[in-house]
Amino acid sequence: MNAPLSVAFHSFGASHQIVLGIFVLAAITLIFLTRTGSLRVVRPLELILAAMLLLQWPFNFWVAWHYEILQVSNVLPLHFCDVAAFLGALALVRRQAEVCELLYFWGLAGTLQGLITPALTLDWPHPRFVMFFVLHCGVVLAALQVVLGRGITPRRGAAIRAIGWLAVYAVVAGTANFLLRLAGHEANFGFLCAKPPTASLFDYLGFWPWYIVAILPIAWLFFSILDLPFLIMRRRDR
Repeated sequence: MNAPLSVAFHSFGASHQIVLGIFVLAAITLIFLTRTGSLRVVRPLELILAAMLLLQWPFNFWVAWHYEILQVSNVLPLHFCDVAAFLGALALVRRQAEVCELLYFWGLAGTLQGLITPALTLDWPHPRFVMFFVLHCGVVLAALQVVLGRGITPRRGAAIRAIGWLAVYAVVAGTANFLLRLAGHEANFGFLCAKPPTASLFDYLGFWPWYIVAILPIAWLFFSILDLPFLIMRRRDR
């Protein structure tokens, strides 16, 4: 079956602005309800968000199969934001400090960029548009909720640990890319083989493979900025 007709997506077009507005409203509302103690309302909302983050991958798989565009790149959940979605679901359900702080750094330094500069070509009401923003909005919302809502703030050394896990992800994604391309499949997990087809931060980091070399120091800079308020709090508490 052919994919449904849909207009081309444009960053900060009407549909993009509406999604960002809904996201901001949802984040403010959820964090406000949590901070004011309305946990009987908040907990079901957290579990619904966790379920959405878990189900977005199988739904994406079904969409790709239904419209006959199924390929390795949309079968395996090895994109950075796919992994972040699983972290988001786990953080919302279990609220473990290690998972929450990793989600905070990955979600706000990585997935948030995808929310602002989407690697997306199809606009509303195409299912891929819907699932793209369910994933990216959901990850960032989960990161904000566990840290600003639930108060599970990054601990000492959290930024360094997040960099370490980012390096582990790069090795896993790079290995998957290599093996799949060796088998004749197209794969670009983590955008390690090529930049996104749409405008993004990668465009300012040089050509391949130099933009890959620049990722870790750039990530360290972003993680340090995100950790700065909590670093000040930790020093004040000591």
